[in-house]
Amino acid sequence: MKNLKLILAMFLVLALAGTAFGAPILNVAGDGIEDIDGEAFSTYINSGDLDFDIMTGVTPTIAYIISVIEDKYGDMYEFSGGKVEYDEDTGSFTQESPNDWFDADAVADGQSGTWWTTDSPQSLISFYSVFAGGGLAIYKVDPAEAHGSWSTYDLFVEGFHPGADLEVSNIVGVRKPGVSVPEPATMLLLGTSLFGLALVRRRFKK
Repeated sequence: MKNLKLILAMFLVLALAGTAFGAPILNVAGDGIEDIDGEAFSTYINSGDLDFDIMTGVTPTIAYIISVIEDKYGDMYEFSGGKVEYDEDTGSFTQESPNDWFDADAVADGQSGTWWTTDSPQSLISFYSVFAGGGLAIYKVDPAEAHGSWSTYDLFVEGFHPGADLEVSNIVGVRKPGVSVPEPATMLLLGTSLFGLALVRRRFKK
């Protein structure tokens, strides 16, 4: 029984940590998720859910994207954002000042990749946007995560592409203030507390 309690406590700690950190999601061909004619659209799929109608004719600044989110969910959270711009020559992203906490990368075709937060403790992304081919898609991440993946799939199927491919232009990550991944010391304290509670309960039973 004691070992079972310890294992359950460890699983709880790992589950809490896993929920916060998140992970990119690889695209699996033929599963019906972000596929084109049964073939995977790109390497990764979107971590979030497309939560807004795709927009066109807009300038995807951080302020604009936050205003769209606040129009739907209210301004009670005081959202802040970080933006990265894609350079097709280098195939990489550059953080747009003053962003120093949100970053992303892309696979060779520029149609998908991963995103993450770099501050400490790590911020959690509640929304992110993908701008490509003149179209803007905004995704909701629930629960919020510090690491995920993006793709231009939804923009592609809506026709925002000049040819066979749809290369990303920029990505914006949006966070709520004060929401972050627990520090390692905090996770250790939580695990120790759970273990201590199990020991105390065992002693009372004796």
